[in-house]
Amino acid sequence: MEVSDAHNLENIGLRYTEIDLDELYARAVPEA
Repeated sequence: MEVSDAHNLENIGLRYTEIDLDELYARAVPEA
């Protein structure tokens, strides 16, 4: 695996993590 590929996968993972956290936060907090 090339370094660039690993970096891209890392960025994708961070993006998915941010989306998951946003969804969990939206579900945990009542609508304002």
